[in-house]
Amino acid sequence: MERGGRRVVAGGKDGKLRFFDAAGRLHDVVLEPGLADVRFLSFFRDGSALLAGGEDVMVLLETGPPPEGFAARARAREAREVVNGLYEELTFSEDVARSLRADTALPYDVRLVALDLVRARGDHIGWLNSDAVYGYRNRGLSRAELAVLVRNVELVNRLQPGLPEYVATLGKCQYRAGRHRDALENLARARELYRAAGQDAPIEDLAFTAMSYWRLRQHNAARNAMRDLESIVAADTLRLPPQTLPAIQEARSLVLQSDSG
Repeated sequence: MERGGRRVVAGGKDGKLRFFDAAGRLHDVVLEPGLADVRFLSFFRDGSALLAGGEDVMVLLETGPPPEGFAARARAREAREVVNGLYEELTFSEDVARSLRADTALPYDVRLVALDLVRARGDHIGWLNSDAVYGYRNRGLSRAELAVLVRNVELVNRLQPGLPEYVATLGKCQYRAGRHRDALENLARARELYRAAGQDAPIEDLAFTAMSYWRLRQHNAARNAMRDLESIVAADTLRLPPQTLPAIQEARSLVLQSDSG
């Protein structure tokens, strides 16, 4: 029952909520909050919302006009739709914010709400890094796609500096983009960070290191890196992550076959 006694709500195993007024008449609206069954109900003190709970889910339902008014709610909805649409086209929150500021057709109050949403949403580091890993393992990307890839993981490293996995991802993306010296520097830095953490760098990093040396015409260094790689492969064949095998084979094709040719 609502605190003031004006409304009573009942729920049961069908998962529906039925509202009654003080006179006992069933309201026209029967709510289906998405619960398999209704285990408990509780009105907010001011009667503006109702908390309904099932076996392992709780749902908050508004039972009256929103405190901020319907106009503010409509602005928020429009801003959310605009922001979602921009994120489908653009990768970075700074680009989304720039596009919002340049959109003079967008009402000023909606733009302010949208910018607040972008600031709250930001850039998801894990997703950006995962996209970058997928990208450097895909050898068919265009020059423009590779530029975005590098920019992705540069942002990741600004947001979370000093993490060896992300530094190594940057190096491998730079290799794909033809920035072999930068790739080598970041792969070496990642190796130092791994060592400081008491870990070995992944064998995939060694494959990209060998290839970077070779592209820079530092052939002896590339051969040494390949010898280290092959010794690890020989000792650990059964435990090599399958996703690293293409990079190992690519390094062999570049360095070893070039030598034999």
